[in-house]
Amino acid sequence: MQFLLENRDAIRNEPCGLCGRLLSAPAGIQLLLAGSATPVCLDCGRKHTPSLAALVHLAEVAVRIGRIHRHSVFPPLTALLDLANAAEKYAQTANQ
Repeated sequence: MQFLLENRDAIRNEPCGLCGRLLSAPAGIQLLLAGSATPVCLDCGRKHTPSLAALVHLAEVAVRIGRIHRHSVFPPLTALLDLANAAEKYAQTANQ
């Protein structure tokens, strides 16, 4: 199976392209099945393509911290720790 990442502007309420479970894919970076552009849930993403699932999570955390940073001089330490954790998970899956 081939997967792709796409930046979507709208929330999508569709079934997962692999397991069929209804999911609500948030606006932003979404994991999709190549060819059909059907969204893939996080559980199936972690199972079939862990590095791309980790990259989606990293992108979500980075966007969230970017929003926080716009309203303050420095993001909270917990937000930075979330970003570091997501980056570490991505690095671990990318090296496998």
